This record gives sequence, C-alpha cells and structure tokens, in this order.
Amino acid sequence: LVLAIAALLADRSRRLPHRFIALGLVVAFAVNVIGPVRFVTEANLDRAIDPSLVPADGRIGLDVDYVTDLDWDAVAPLVRALPDLPPAVGARLERALLQRRAFVEEPQWQEWTLSRHLGAAALAELGTER
Repeated sequence: LVLAIAALLADRSRRLPHRFIALGLVVAFAVNVIGPVRFVTEANLDRAIDPSLVPADGRIGLDVDYVTDLDWDAVAPLVRALPDLPPAVGARLERALLQRRAFVEEPQWQEWTLSRHLGAAALAELGTER
C-alpha cells in the first residue's frame, strides 16, 4: 500500500504492476522458507515438551489428532520430538505416525515435493533408531 501511494504521488505508477509482482514473489519465497506448518508444529512440540512455555490461560499438552493431520512439513519435526515428549503423548503420537506410514505411497513424478520426500523419509526411519 505504501509502495502504491508513493508511486502515485511521484507520478511513477507505470512500473507499479511490476513492483507488485516482485513483492508478491518475495513474500511467497519468504513464506516458503519459513514453512508455516513446520513452524506451528515446532511451537506446539516445544510447549508440549516444556509446559512452562504455555501461557497461564493456555492448555497444556499436545493435540495429537491435530498435529498428525497437518501437511508433510510437520512429519519430520514430529518424529524428531518423539524421544523428548512425555511417554503417554509420545506413544500416542508414534502410533498415529506409524498409521500414517502404512498409507505412504511412492508419489508420481508430478506429485513429488521436498516436504513430502523428507516427511516420508522420517516416517521410514521411525522405530529403527530406538
């Protein structure tokens, strides 16, 4: 919005569409790098591992149903956090991840994504390290 107002005031609105496209690409790249699903998953896991991070009016624990329904970006952090979670939560999460692993299929080339590849690799290693 600031860019548009400045361009209109300076009578340089001819390049405005190009600038908006460039800004959109920068924002899309930044969101892709940050990985909102991974970010949310890691924040939830941190709170489940260390309840002191939960606000006073917050709910302590991990919503296993919620985190296991998230996209592939959530799988690797979930697998990595298993040893650090409380035993009951960790066992429930591990069962849910093993169920997800049972339904993993090799994607067609046009369905391949890096997050899916990394998530499937983390699921494949599940249970072999313990």
